[in-house]
Amino acid sequence: MSQVSAFRLPSEIDLQHAARGMLAKSDGTQEAKAYGSRKTHFLNYAKHLGLYGRHVTLDPVVLTRLLTSFVTGNLLGFSLQSRHSMYEKKFYVKANTIGNYLQSINKYYEVELKLGKIWHRDDSSEASRLLRVYNSFEDVARRRARVPDKVLARVVQLAHNADPDSFEMAMYRWIIMAVKGGFRIQEYAQDSHTGKPKVNDFIFYTDDDIELAVLPDGGRSLIAKCGTRFRYQKNNQNGQIIKHGRVPEFPAYDFAELAMGAVDTARRLGQGDEDPLAVYNRGGQTHFVTGDDITSYICMVTRLVFPDISEAQLALLSSHSLRVTACVLLHEEGKDGSYIKLRLRWLSDCYTIYLRNSEIIVAQHDEALKPFYARLTEIVAAAGVDCDVDNTRVVIDPTVEIDDDEDVEFDDEVQPLFY
Repeated sequence: MSQVSAFRLPSEIDLQHAARGMLAKSDGTQEAKAYGSRKTHFLNYAKHLGLYGRHVTLDPVVLTRLLTSFVTGNLLGFSLQSRHSMYEKKFYVKANTIGNYLQSINKYYEVELKLGKIWHRDDSSEASRLLRVYNSFEDVARRRARVPDKVLARVVQLAHNADPDSFEMAMYRWIIMAVKGGFRIQEYAQDSHTGKPKVNDFIFYTDDDIELAVLPDGGRSLIAKCGTRFRYQKNNQNGQIIKHGRVPEFPAYDFAELAMGAVDTARRLGQGDEDPLAVYNRGGQTHFVTGDDITSYICMVTRLVFPDISEAQLALLSSHSLRVTACVLLHEEGKDGSYIKLRLRWLSDCYTIYLRNSEIIVAQHDEALKPFYARLTEIVAAAGVDCDVDNTRVVIDPTVEIDDDEDVEFDDEVQPLFY
């Protein structure tokens, strides 16, 4: 006779506990807690700005100051979760989450203060414009990831014995230089003769910071720096020059060395001072380095290194990933926002969207939870390793969708790899 497993229905105690949880959800307890936390968080900002008391108003000047500062602070990491550390530790949240905060603030002004709503998602206020801009940044960031170290190492290996004017050598030079310089794709790749940078946009300097009129054939050890001139930039800081020094202990990654190689290739292929610099030779023909070249090569090398990578994860890598990588690497080495913006030529703080899974953020998260882990360890130790736990009473229904607190940050559907 076949064996029939006994029913494992939850005990009466478990059912009563579940009933209390369901009633707590239905009576608005969770919503009330979230509302109270967000209101306190908002009032903390009002107090910090010297507007506590004055915030009970519909004065557009006061509300603009308060809402713009509140949204900006949350985008910079001084969010509701940060409040629990007295705003000493940053916790980045998504723009949509901040929008949810503001919906609660609307309720505070409408229900408690009897003043009406003070924020509308689609209005032209600075707060709403900031959230819309960051929503677009987040949408882009979800489609871009840092290039894994192993992939960059393989790029270097593939160029080891390559012809100095070959496609593989061009990919190596421009990928490694972009990782250092945080190049935007339009700043080095091109599809026509009118592309940029031009050959003379790489400027070489001596130890005394004297600009060389031409790149010398010999005596290159005297070259101490390479400057990259950005004639046109997305941030409108046109004509800006960023200098890079030498790292002789790592010649394969020395920006000035790579830049000299790129100029040499361009000259050998007949490029003049005002011709595009990012070129290579294939079959006796001169070709421009394009954005598609960079994206395709990064994906090809990633496939070599990680043959089982999914298409969804591979799609997170593109030519823009090199700028993402430049940003994340500086952050992981402890460089602050001002330094990252200065060196990688950002005017706004939109770069922060790429730091969500950087090594330093992950490590800080682990560090923040250590006291919690310690408390659990003490509880387990006090109970004893032989304490009787009836696991059969735990019932998990995989068809039930849990409605978690919306303030909690959830991972994106597709995760960036190798952070």
